[in-house]
Amino acid sequence: MIELKGKKYKICVLDTCIISEFFKNKETLGNRIITKFLNEDYFFAYTYQNFEELIKAPDIFDELFKYMSVMSTHIVKNHNQLLEDEINEYPNLNRITPFVLHVPMLQDSEYYEKLKNVFYTPKSKEIFKSSEKEAPSILNDLLSWVDKYPSTKGKYFKKEIELWVELITYKRILEIKKSILTDFVDKKTPSVDEKKFLSWTTIGYVTFYKFYFKHRKPRLSDLNDILMSSSYPYVDAVIIEKDMADTLKTIQKKHNFIQNLEIMTLDDFR
Repeated sequence: MIELKGKKYKICVLDTCIISEFFKNKETLGNRIITKFLNEDYFFAYTYQNFEELIKAPDIFDELFKYMSVMSTHIVKNHNQLLEDEINEYPNLNRITPFVLHVPMLQDSEYYEKLKNVFYTPKSKEIFKSSEKEAPSILNDLLSWVDKYPSTKGKYFKKEIELWVELITYKRILEIKKSILTDFVDKKTPSVDEKKFLSWTTIGYVTFYKFYFKHRKPRLSDLNDILMSSSYPYVDAVIIEKDMADTLKTIQKKHNFIQNLEIMTLDDFR
C-alpha cells in the first residue's frame, strides 16, 4: 500500500493474460475491473514480465501506455532487483522500495509515448534478449532437484517443502552475495533468516507447488509466471489465472506466507 497526498492506495499486479483480456474486452471485463479499482482505491502495477511479453503484441502494448493516462500506475522491480535490495537492506525490509517508477495519470500523450519508446531502445532490446537467453538456465536451476528430492511415503510434508524453499533461497543468495552467508558461518552475524528474502521465498514456494508437487512438465513460458511472483509480497493484490491463484491460496493456507495478499481471478469480474 502506498500513500499519495494523504490518501492510501492498494497496489495490484495483473498477470499478462489478464491485461490482454482487459483490452480485448474493455466494455465488459475492463469496465468491471476499473469500477472496482476506482471504488476501492487500487492502482495498477506492471512487472518486467508484462512488458517482455506484451511488446510482442504491439496493439495491446500501445493500449497499455495510453491507458496509463487515466489510471495511475507503478512499475515493479524485477526479481533480481528485489533480491538485491533484500540482501543490501537485510534484515530491515521496511526500507525496500519495490517500485522502479510511478507513472502519474493525466499527462500529455507525448509523456506516455516517450515512456513506451524506452522499451524499444537498443538497451531495452538487449535486456529482453538477454532475459530470453537466460531463461532456460534459470528454469533448469529451479527444477534441478526434482528427481533428487523425493517425497516421504509418496507425500511431501510441510517441513519438507519449507526446507526445500529454504535451500533454494540460500542457493540463490550465495550466487549473488556469498558474504552474507559466510559471515554467518564465521559467526560475524548471529543468524540468517531466509524468510526475510521475500522475493525468492515466493519463487521457491510457487516452483515447488507447480512442479515438484504436481510433477508437471515445465514450459519456458512458465518461468515468467514464476519470476513475476517475486513481486507479490510487496503488493496488496493480484489478478491472475486460476491455476496460479489456487497455488498461492495453498501457500497462504499451509505456510502462513503472503497472508495479506488479495488473490483475484477473472471469475471475480464476470
